[in-house]
Amino acid sequence: MNLTTFAPMIGELFTTHSTTMYLQDAYPMIQLNDPDPMGRFVVQLGDDGLVNWGIGQGDYLVFRNQGWPNADRQLCFIQFGDEAILRIIPDLRATEIELVTANDNYAAISTHRNQFIVTGVCYDVLRAEDAPLIWM
Repeated sequence: MNLTTFAPMIGELFTTHSTTMYLQDAYPMIQLNDPDPMGRFVVQLGDDGLVNWGIGQGDYLVFRNQGWPNADRQLCFIQFGDEAILRIIPDLRATEIELVTANDNYAAISTHRNQFIVTGVCYDVLRAEDAPLIWM
């Protein structure tokens, strides 16, 4: 069994509000198609904040451990201390950043780029019905 094809599913996160992150001893794993020796993790989307991108509540988002996105309008795993939220960074070069969703019903969060940390950038989406969880 090639463990580089598995990624931990760390929990359900939201675009509408932040969630306190607690470290666990074990996480369920999701088997992905491609091996990746770099760190990556999976979260389950808990709301409809990405509906305009065709990503629905319950879908799984695969993130690569990455400290900052490399292009505008990438979905990021963002931490404010021990709170985490999923948001899109529309302009990487701005000092005052608008963290937005892909749903016009939710307001942007305006903050200085030094007030948060990006710990992952989304690079894949798995539909809820296509992502079996495995406890290892």
